[in-house]
This record gives sequence, structure tokens and C-alpha cells, in this order.
Amino acid sequence: MLFRSLECLGWTRIQVIGEKPGGDGGADILATDPRNRDFAIQCKRYAPAKAVAIGDVRELNGALAHEHPNRLGMIVTTSRLTPPAEQLAARTGIRVVARPALASQMALMRDAADRRSGRPATAAPAAELP
Repeated sequence: MLFRSLECLGWTRIQVIGEKPGGDGGADILATDPRNRDFAIQCKRYAPAKAVAIGDVRELNGALAHEHPNRLGMIVTTSRLTPPAEQLAARTGIRVVARPALASQMALMRDAADRRSGRPATAAPAAELP
């Protein structure tokens, strides 16, 4: 689903790498945003009550240093981050797209599909991914 959302938002060179045998190197998706910035994206599909922990942010930060140098980092989650995870993400420059922003992006994608099919759009405009 995120792959299609990124495409709709103008991202290019999207590679799903999180399904590789032997691990994903700390990222699930490699992609280039519309501003031509390369990202390593870690996806966390969690229930709303389970927050992304600091260890997940550390893993992505390490992957950026060793597996995916010269890329920016992003965590996309269906939940939220713990306060320590949020603080580490902010200190290390890792962008976070948590549940509210993700829901907004999904609504944008749905409305784009509705417009293509001739149905009226229903969602309010949303901000782009960071």
C-alpha cells in the first residue's frame, strides 16, 4: 500500500527490499522523493496501542550509516513512536510519518483514485510526506 502511495505522491525509483531473505538491512523501501532526495524507509505496521520503540529508530539510524549511506531516513507507522524514539528520530534527522499523517495520505490516494474514476473527491487536502 505504501508503494502505491509513494507513486501517487510523485516518488520514483521505488524498491521494496524488506522482503529479502536474510533481512532488509534496516529498511523496507528505498525511494526518491519529488525533490530528488533518496530515502531509506522503515515500515512498522503496528496496532494503535503498540508504539515504535527507540530500538527501531536505532536500527534505521545504523542502517543509514552502514547499509544505506547518502540516504535520508524515514519511519512510516500505523501507530506512533515512544517519546524516546521521537527524540532520537528528531536528533538524527529521521523523518516520521505516524498514524494521523498516514491516514491523511491514504485519503489523498483514495481521492486521486476517485477522481480518475470520475467519482467526487471526499478528503480534505493533506500535507505531503516530509
